[in-house]
Amino acid sequence: MAKYKHYDYSQDVLIPVSLEHHLMPGTLEFAIHTLIETRMDMSVFEDRYHNNETGRLAYRKRTRRD
Repeated sequence: MAKYKHYDYSQDVLIPVSLEHHLMPGTLEFAIHTLIETRMDMSVFEDRYHNNETGRLAYRKRTRRD
């Protein structure tokens, strides 16, 4: 099973900007984010990650439960 790096859209970055705060409903960015996070089946990429035992953590697709 692939190992994933934890990430959080509500976290701040070096420049104090919350990325989640800038995803405004009704914008193209919000629509793209929503499509990727809720409608696209990303499981087709799972087989490409061969970091079960070694290697850098991958970013995991967020689910509504996260």
